[in-house]
Amino acid sequence: VAVSGFDLTATPGQVDIAWNCDEPGAEFRLSRVIDGASSELPFSADAEGRYSASDAVSESGQREYRLQGRMAGEDWMLIRSDNVQASAPVLRSQIASNYPNPFNPKTDIRFSVAESGLVRLSVFDLQGRQVATLFEGVKEAGDHVVSWDARGLGSGIYLVQMTGKGFSDSRKVVLTK
Repeated sequence: VAVSGFDLTATPGQVDIAWNCDEPGAEFRLSRVIDGASSELPFSADAEGRYSASDAVSESGQREYRLQGRMAGEDWMLIRSDNVQASAPVLRSQIASNYPNPFNPKTDIRFSVAESGLVRLSVFDLQGRQVATLFEGVKEAGDHVVSWDARGLGSGIYLVQMTGKGFSDSRKVVLTK
C-alpha cells in the first residue's frame, strides 16, 4: 500500500494526523503509542483518498503515531511512523508570575491564552495611568513570554493587565532601582 504524506500537526490539546492514498481497496490501522502503550485511533476518509484523524491531548509529552496498511486479504504492514511533541490544552487565559520579581530594569512576563485571538498586554502605575503596551495583536492558543524593559520608569509597584475576548487578568510586579 502506497501513501503520500503522513502529516502530524500538534496544537495545544490536540494532534491532527493526515495522509493520502490513491489505491482503491486499501485498508488502514492508525495507532498512538505513549510510553510503550499502543491505542488504536478512529479516522475518516473522503472520496478523493484523503484520510484524517484528531487525537485529544490531556497531558504534554512525546507521542508516536503508527500507520499500518494492507490490501484486502494481505497481512498488515507498518507503512509510516512518526513522533510529535504534544502539549496539554491551555484551560485559562492568564498571566503567570514574572521573572525576576522584583526586577531592575528588565523582566519576562509569561502568559497563557486559551483560544487564539486578539490580546493586549499593558502596564499601569498605581494611579491607573498606562505606562507601557507590551503586546497588542493576535496570539495563538498556548503559552507565551514578553520581555519588559522598564528603564525609563521609577521604582514602585506596577500592574500588568492582559485583556482579550471574554477575559481579563492582572498581576502586580515590583520595579526596584
